Amino acid sequence: MTDIVGINGLEERDGVWGRWQEADGVFAYSDGEEQEDYVLRAVEEAEDLTSLSEELDAKIKDWPSEYHLSSQRANLLRPFDFSGMARVLELGCGCGAVSRFLGEQGLEVDAVEGSPRRARISSLRCRDLERVRVIRSNFNALRLPRQTYDAVFLIGVLEYARRFYPEADTPERAVIEILQRVREALKPGGRVFIAIENRLGFKYLQGATEDHYGVPYVGVAGYPDDADIKTYSLGEWQAIFTAGGWREADCYLPFPDYKLSTVLLSETFARSEAAAAQLVAGVRSRDYLRALPEGLDEAVFWRAAVEAAQAGQFANSFLWVLTTPGGAADPARLDFAVCGGHLRKKRYRAMALKQSGDDWVRRRRLANGAPAAGPMWLRQVVKDEPYLRGRLLAEVWADGLRMEEGLNGFLERVASYRDFLAGLSAQDVPLYDALPSNIMVMEDGGLRLFDAEWEVDEALSVEFVVFRALLYFAATHPQLVRPLFMEHGFNSLEGFIIHCAESAGCAMRGHTLFFSGMEERI
Repeated sequence: MTDIVGINGLEERDGVWGRWQEADGVFAYSDGEEQEDYVLRAVEEAEDLTSLSEELDAKIKDWPSEYHLSSQRANLLRPFDFSGMARVLELGCGCGAVSRFLGEQGLEVDAVEGSPRRARISSLRCRDLERVRVIRSNFNALRLPRQTYDAVFLIGVLEYARRFYPEADTPERAVIEILQRVREALKPGGRVFIAIENRLGFKYLQGATEDHYGVPYVGVAGYPDDADIKTYSLGEWQAIFTAGGWREADCYLPFPDYKLSTVLLSETFARSEAAAAQLVAGVRSRDYLRALPEGLDEAVFWRAAVEAAQAGQFANSFLWVLTTPGGAADPARLDFAVCGGHLRKKRYRAMALKQSGDDWVRRRRLANGAPAAGPMWLRQVVKDEPYLRGRLLAEVWADGLRMEEGLNGFLERVASYRDFLAGLSAQDVPLYDALPSNIMVMEDGGLRLFDAEWEVDEALSVEFVVFRALLYFAATHPQLVRPLFMEHGFNSLEGFIIHCAESAGCAMRGHTLFFSGMEERI
């Protein structure tokens, strides 16, 4: 019998499969008994268990609960097409966030977890998915069936490879041994998905605490010789794959990292397209144990890294997709995917993605079912659009301030923007989403509106949209706007907005309270 349950003699108890007469085979990793008991209760009590669950999002109270319950966890894999797959294996499934997502794709999932408590949580998270089977075992103690799975997932696992294979000479050798076992379990053309931190990631270079050791610079310094938890740089991973005989390894860069990603770039795209930096300009790295030390402007860093074709060297995490020989032809590879709006209600969340060789950006809602319904005055428009090459107007504004053009230069840009909005208004183009972050400055200097996702059923004035633009620009670029406050004596955000808008020819004084209420209502 080639089934993992049959060849290992596993039995089911309370929704979890295991060898119940044996005490070995358990990998007792934990975030802490109190923290994981909280996650257990949250999952036990939840009615909405889906990977987009607003109910579980509302239960987040600290980093452990965020990691296990957040609807962002599945963003790492949402851009990929699993329709041609039938059966998959997840090793080290934790509390089931990824297992849940894979089960929702209609896949038959064998999810292996060494921690008894986490295995129980995973089973509860997937309790309404009959094709998800949770197995309590250290996967090193399992015999894996040969050529059985279409894909194997190792999400936040291989940094612990030496703990699974303590007999290996080095942590790198342990990784190679695990991947060899995985390869034998894959069908021809099967894939391995590996998510792991980069020891030379931007946030670590900035002094963030290393996610596994809780102190800064451990990985940057190279880890001590006796380290049994270890992450690797881009070049080190490539050497590991070469030594293990893997010929096809696609690298993706999740931002801010694989744990809670909102943007996924292919490393190839990030080496060849300036747009890669624009896609991550608004993303900020996180230190999950303390405040990230202030340092280099992250947007500036990523633009420089992209221009130097070095973004992959410094991404905070990697998602590697390895492919075994044989099988069907490879699907089109991704250039990028953006899963934004994690603070939105589930019915409004959407994803934009572009595949290699496609000149269109494809967009779709994340939730199944009918199009998103909202208040009678608000409509969400999710549609495909041509891929535009240029510079975001928001980036042009920010660069002007970085280059110390000062307030007068900024006011000139706002005035030009106001004229562009007036032109759109004359053409009856919906203005609500016509913000600098949705306007591309083309090579000829012309402006193009894109990703106008929201429309409202009432006339919007140019003044209101300028108000929105200044409000959101100040909120997303505080380090650039703050010096203007100090230099010109603005004592409030309202004062700054009024001055900029009126200098651009907009009647703003006396209207900001109304505009604020309008923005809140919409």
